[in-house]
Amino acid sequence: MTIYSVLSETKYKQMISSSFVFGLVSVTISTPVFASDFLDDWQDQLNVRTYTDARTDDNANEDASLWNIDLGADKYRKELYERPTSTMNSELGGLPAAETYYEFLDISTASVALDKENEHAYFSIDLVGDSSINSGVSTLEGFNETYRVRVSSRDNFAASNNDSVTGYMFAVSGAGDNLTDSFLSENAFDNTQAWYDDPLDGGVTGTGLTVTDEGTFGYAELTSEGSTSDISARLVDNSIQLAIDYGSLDIDKSVFRNILFEANSGDTDPLNAFLNDEYSETEAGSPYELTNIPDSIYEIDTLKGTRGGGGLKGAPASVIGSGSTAIMVFISLFISARLRLKKLRIKCKSRFSI
Repeated sequence: MTIYSVLSETKYKQMISSSFVFGLVSVTISTPVFASDFLDDWQDQLNVRTYTDARTDDNANEDASLWNIDLGADKYRKELYERPTSTMNSELGGLPAAETYYEFLDISTASVALDKENEHAYFSIDLVGDSSINSGVSTLEGFNETYRVRVSSRDNFAASNNDSVTGYMFAVSGAGDNLTDSFLSENAFDNTQAWYDDPLDGGVTGTGLTVTDEGTFGYAELTSEGSTSDISARLVDNSIQLAIDYGSLDIDKSVFRNILFEANSGDTDPLNAFLNDEYSETEAGSPYELTNIPDSIYEIDTLKGTRGGGGLKGAPASVIGSGSTAIMVFISLFISARLRLKKLRIKCKSRFSI
C-alpha cells in the first residue's frame, strides 16, 4: 500500500516553480551555469578516451549463413568475450560457427570522459548496427538488450576491501524502445540502474579476473531500476550512452580507472556479472575449439579499457547573451525543472510508502 502526500507534491511543485521563475529572471541579470545538468555534447566539451574492439561483421561465409570469431579476440581468462552471435553449433573454416549474428551486440568502439568540475562521468558503447542477420537476411531489431559499464579503482577488478567500495556497475536496458537522443529527456533514466561491489559479501570477482571459476557473489543493488535521474541514458545513432552523476551518488572518481564495457543478451544476472567467475572454462566454451563450443556464454561482447588523463576540455558556456542564446537557456531551464520535479516526486512517493 502506498500513501501519496498531495500536500508534499504541491510543496515540491512550488519549490520547482519558484526556482524556475528565479532562473528565468536571472537570464537578463546574471550568468548562471547549470552544473547539475548532463551534457549532450560531452564528446565535444570533454577530453574523451576511446577504445577499439574486434568486430565480427566481416567474418561470415559467402552467403552470410555462418559466422565465426576473429582469432585472439575472445579471451575467457581476461573476461573478454567476442561472441555477438547465437550459440556456435556449426563449423566454418575449421572453427565453431554461429547461424545468427547480432549487430546490436557487436561493440566497435567505446568511450569514457570525466567532467570533474560537475562530478559527472560519461560513457559511450558504439555498436556495429541495429539488426540481426540469419541466412543472409537482415532483420531490424533495435537496441533492446542490456548495455553495461563496470568500473573499478583496483587492477583486474579485484574485489572491494573492507575499507571502501572500489567497484560499481551501471546499466541501461531496452534502449531502443525508451530512449531519445538527449540525457535531458523525461524518460532518460527510466531503465537505468546501478550496483556496487559490497566488500561484506566476499566481493564480486573474488581475487579478480586473473583467477577463474572461483564462484561469484555478484553486485549488490545501489539503485533500483529507474529510481534516480543521477543515472541517465540516451541513444545516438548506433551508440548507447550513459551519464553518471557520481558526485550525487557519493562515488569517488578513482573508481573510473579500470572500465569494462558490455553488450549482453545472454546471462545478465548481476550475481553472474563476471562470467569467468561463474562458469568454468569448459562450461564457457571457446569460439576456437570444435570440441568445446560456446554453450553457457554467447550473445555477448565485452571491451576492457583503462582511463588515462581526462577532465574538462572546455567548461559549459557561462556567458548568457540575448536572442537565440536566451531562448536556449529558457528551454534548458524548463527541461531541468521538469526533471527535478520528476526526481523529487519519486523521492516523495518513496518517503510516504509503507
